[in-house]
Amino acid sequence: MKRRPYFWLFPRKCLACGRVIDAKLFYCDSCRAQMPFIEDTRCEYCGCGKEICTCNKKKHHFDGIVAPFYYEHGAKHAILKLKRYPIYAEPLAKECTEVLNRYYGSILFDAVCAVPMNKKRLKQSGFNHSAALGKQIARRMGVPYNEMLVKVGKSAPQHELGLNFRAGNVRGMYDIIDEHFVKNKTILLVDDIKTTGATLDECALMLKLGGAVAVYVMCAGIVKKTGNISR
Repeated sequence: MKRRPYFWLFPRKCLACGRVIDAKLFYCDSCRAQMPFIEDTRCEYCGCGKEICTCNKKKHHFDGIVAPFYYEHGAKHAILKLKRYPIYAEPLAKECTEVLNRYYGSILFDAVCAVPMNKKRLKQSGFNHSAALGKQIARRMGVPYNEMLVKVGKSAPQHELGLNFRAGNVRGMYDIIDEHFVKNKTILLVDDIKTTGATLDECALMLKLGGAVAVYVMCAGIVKKTGNISR
């Protein structure tokens, strides 16, 4: 991944305390120890620790989901940085891959893909941050990264909607680019954050309609649920 010039000119600093750290990291050891890691005992349906899970085993079109962090505190800062600077995909991918190996190490994935952006948002951002993360995860896994999905419609940003409106907002918004990359494949679908599971659910549905054998999800962060809800 091409690094922007200012990362060579200025030292990397911890996102939490500002201390100068190794260029491959985004937190010092002290701050990393306080990161909101998800508990080891997790719900396979929503990805949260079982002690705080409120999803009531609500099934999705994806077959499972894991993430290293809850979307809060230091992890939230890192993921927000990823939306602006693709270089932050590297350290986040390291954390994601460690969790992936721990929970899905026995699964033989054929490929990795990411939740796509619409053309307008992609032009504004300059890059798809979920794809940047997915490519780094695929590199660490040693499997291909393929663009499998395209966003075919225009929808309101999920974060601007209430939880009850998000599933309807993304329905019919995604399609398969080429079934050749999907059919009979076990796929890892990557996104930066999971809130309700609606976006991931719709993407997983399209991948399975395209012939995928199984679809598992990897996110950098999961929003803690506060009620009986399960992006």
